[in-house]
Amino acid sequence: GISGATNDLASVQVLRRCGPLDGGVIEHNGELWFAFMRRGSLAIEVGGETVTLVERDSISVPPGEIVPVVDASVDAEFLLVTLPGQG
Repeated sequence: GISGATNDLASVQVLRRCGPLDGGVIEHNGELWFAFMRRGSLAIEVGGETVTLVERDSISVPPGEIVPVVDASVDAEFLLVTLPGQG
């Protein structure tokens, strides 16, 4: 897999909504957090405004930034790529 091929530098996962939302946030302290919407939609708050990501949209969240999840469709699914911090 990706983890083995990158000597544990990168991680790739497919994430799906599997229940009700209750105030989730996107937050990380690594080098990279990148998501590509495979299907459905995901509404997040960025800079005080709600932004809705739909199929084929992508987002990268800077380390230390907290991004509230406002809503997600029942079929929301995205590909998540992360790189942990080095040092």
